[in-house]
Amino acid sequence: MFQFKSDRLNLRSQKSLVVLSLATVLLTSACTSSSGTSTVSQVVTNVSVKTYTQSGDEWAQVTAVLNTNAYQVAAVNVPVTNPTTHVEYAQLTIVPTLCSGTCTANTADLTVAIDISAATKMAGTNPELPNGTPLPVGGLTNATTVVIPIAKTNAQLYFSFGPGVAMLGTTVSFSAMNSVGTYVPGVDIFAPIPAGPVNIIAGIYAGSAPSTTGVGLFVDLSSVINQAPQPAALAEVSSGAQVMHELADNHGSEIHSVLVMKPIMPKYEEGFRLYSKILELGLEHKVLDTNTNE
Repeated sequence: MFQFKSDRLNLRSQKSLVVLSLATVLLTSACTSSSGTSTVSQVVTNVSVKTYTQSGDEWAQVTAVLNTNAYQVAAVNVPVTNPTTHVEYAQLTIVPTLCSGTCTANTADLTVAIDISAATKMAGTNPELPNGTPLPVGGLTNATTVVIPIAKTNAQLYFSFGPGVAMLGTTVSFSAMNSVGTYVPGVDIFAPIPAGPVNIIAGIYAGSAPSTTGVGLFVDLSSVINQAPQPAALAEVSSGAQVMHELADNHGSEIHSVLVMKPIMPKYEEGFRLYSKILELGLEHKVLDTNTNE
């Protein structure tokens, strides 16, 4: 069973609850003026991480606020269930807040959660962003990464686990941004944000295929959750999965993550084209909907 490093995070509860509030996460748009001043876009803010136990399984949850400016985001609430047991093992929720009164931009609360106990029994795959480019996270070579498509949406969940590794992420693609992807295909902009024991990287990816342009968020949970060296727990993990072993001893030694949040900044021209196209669509008051018609 996974254990949560609650003793090192000064938790209010003894029930493995971890809430880490980050005041503001700023993502540079990679657009720089002739004077060298970076144009900063607040794409993701107020990221929080929560771990808890539900029905005997360990869960991890990440919540963030997406600042979509002139874009409106459609609501999503999709549980992911095992087709055989009908037991829920993941969840994606998007709750939009439309701008009114004195506010200046639309926002949306994005929440992803995964049953870690169930995820470690799934087969791994070669993880990529929806546009086919590598994840902006290094150190996953010896880890198993599970990629879970969210049914009837253009979203995916990612969970990586292995020796010293625990990472939870999501990508949310929007069909309304297809023209951005065809305008600057293969361009990614990601910026890492160190936040105490948890490192975060977030940004935008663009792809030429439909519904492969959107927002990505990846959180390094390696210092928050760990795998206890219990034979019973190890036996429960499928042979195709690598178990994240306990790296801290009983004296509370620090766990040093092997993950590296890798910034991705395109050339000036590519970044400018991406940013200007997004602004252009925003002026058209596009609705960002990750739901499919299936």
